[in-house]
Amino acid sequence: MVTSGKKDVEGGGVKPRSVKLAVLFRKGPYGPTVSDLHVRWAPDTCAGLVYYRTFGSEWLCAGAGLGQMVIPGVSVGLTYDVAVVGDGGKPDKPDATITVSGVTAPPTAPTNVGISLALEGEKAVLSVSWDASIGDIECYEVRFNGDAGNTHKGYYGRTADVQYRCAIPDEAFSKEDSSLTVYVYARDVWGQYSEEAVCKKTIAVPKAPLLTVKPEINALYVRCVPQSSDMESLKRYAVITIDGTPIRLSTEAASAGVHLPKDPGVYTVSASWAGLSGMSPKAPDELVTVKKNIDPDLIGEETITLSKIDKAVQGEIAKATTAQQEVTRIVGNLSSVESAREAGYTAITQLQDAIGLKVSKGDVKSEVALGLQGVTLSGKQVHITGDTVIDKDVITKGMIQAGAITGDKLDVKDLSSITANIGVLRTKSTGARMEIRDNCILIYDEQNRLRVQIGLYDKERR
Repeated sequence: MVTSGKKDVEGGGVKPRSVKLAVLFRKGPYGPTVSDLHVRWAPDTCAGLVYYRTFGSEWLCAGAGLGQMVIPGVSVGLTYDVAVVGDGGKPDKPDATITVSGVTAPPTAPTNVGISLALEGEKAVLSVSWDASIGDIECYEVRFNGDAGNTHKGYYGRTADVQYRCAIPDEAFSKEDSSLTVYVYARDVWGQYSEEAVCKKTIAVPKAPLLTVKPEINALYVRCVPQSSDMESLKRYAVITIDGTPIRLSTEAASAGVHLPKDPGVYTVSASWAGLSGMSPKAPDELVTVKKNIDPDLIGEETITLSKIDKAVQGEIAKATTAQQEVTRIVGNLSSVESAREAGYTAITQLQDAIGLKVSKGDVKSEVALGLQGVTLSGKQVHITGDTVIDKDVITKGMIQAGAITGDKLDVKDLSSITANIGVLRTKSTGARMEIRDNCILIYDEQNRLRVQIGLYDKERR
């Protein structure tokens, strides 16, 4: 049987060399183990004819291959001479010799077992490696107990390689001494197990995290980071406890800090790490108060002021070594003026003495312009959602829409210097009331009958 996936075949003067033999075992069609002889040579792209003989008999051709082939069904106990020659060649002496052994003693135990641990998210991952055993090895079995062959309990898995990687179940860790013990067995083709090879690793329990808690408006800011002497221990996740209620966070989120919504009140906060073999000690409790409103201290001098912004700008100006007369950025379809106008665009223009923001599409546009002369807001609609303060309390004519101020909006102690054509001024719309019409004062009773008239009254205009 030829087993080669190589496409580029070397021929001509290239001769096979470095012939190596190995016995392979497989289950036969009716159960017994069958031995095959695996023949390899170099280079692996070299075509060769494989010959074999036993007891010094005549050479028999087993077939051809590219760098390797298998002689199936060799006999246990016989010694085989093997020669590999190029096309048209004949063997004159063996290139390698092997005696096929049958069932013998169990394989030797693996040696130099080493383990390492890592985290993938919150999942603990084990990597195991070892040196190969001696014997007709079918596979290696990796476990966390010494019950070889039991695939239901204490079993990681099997491999034909000399390394293995898998997730670690929680029950594999010893809570008594915070350790992990790994057992590796070699299993041969007849089902015999080697002695155990054992490797034990002590798991570092994380130290208590460094906890930072800050009150915010209707919220808490919580952050916990490892101590400087605790960077090597593996931490699966963090547990933040607020008034006895645990909150589970990833180590990344906890280290970056989170904002947790909370009603106003006083809270006790602590934190701990979840390690591979258990929980770390808790950080000292922090007592914090969440307030409903903004603390006046947060709006102190220069906390939220224009002067603070001015200082930042002046600082950048002081640090600057180069300057530009104009900076303009435009985002949109700029293939042509017409396409930009129809599809719409945004623009930010920064000059030495002015800044402009613009959003435009077709005939609709909104603009904000800031210059030394003032600030201009231009748009189809300007919507102010927050409380608005106008310095010096100045609102001039032209700022209020006609009919916008009604009686229910007017609340003053006195009015003076009012001149207007008032039309009809009534104390109420019907019943007993007083009306002022042009140059006349009229007083009506409950039945809407006119009782008093002062001044000239034009009934036709009533």
